[in-house]
Amino acid sequence: HDGVDDYTLDPDSFFIVTNVKQLQFSGNVLSSACFALFREYLDKDDEQTKCLALRAMNGVFISRPRVVLAAEQLGIISYVISERAPPSVQIESLRCWRDILLAEEIRIESGAAKKKMQAQKAISLSKRISGDQDGDSCISGSVLTKHADRLYELTLSKDEKVRQMIIDLIGHLLRQGLINPMATVPH
Repeated sequence: HDGVDDYTLDPDSFFIVTNVKQLQFSGNVLSSACFALFREYLDKDDEQTKCLALRAMNGVFISRPRVVLAAEQLGIISYVISERAPPSVQIESLRCWRDILLAEEIRIESGAAKKKMQAQKAISLSKRISGDQDGDSCISGSVLTKHADRLYELTLSKDEKVRQMIIDLIGHLLRQGLINPMATVPH
């Protein structure tokens, strides 16, 4: 059972399916198993392996934004942008966040978000107009803005590539209205 999309956000609901007879390709079972597997690789010592795990997790985050909340609960987001993480992991995490924001922007601008909301019959017209039922659109941005102070600290990183990537990400956050422009001025 995948508790993430049921709003329970149980980080223990992610597990690797090792018995082929139990493997299901319906619902969110496969993407949950992938996320669990990618977590295993993220815990490895090799920097390149960590970066590839992040890149793979990014696909899960884009397809199922609510998994970002589980990653936040598990401390994954805090770790990959922390000082403990190697610069290559920080760069990859920032690149992934940028890609998530761009994918969400494309989803909204293409009308995919509106079509998904209109397909849900239980949503009233007033809710559709206000956009309150497109909760997926703000999950990733909200989690990222929670870490805004750390993002601003990364602008002072000793690694030039980290600084370049964080400036790019902050630019996207500003353009999408996810952070206050005045808060970025001192940085």
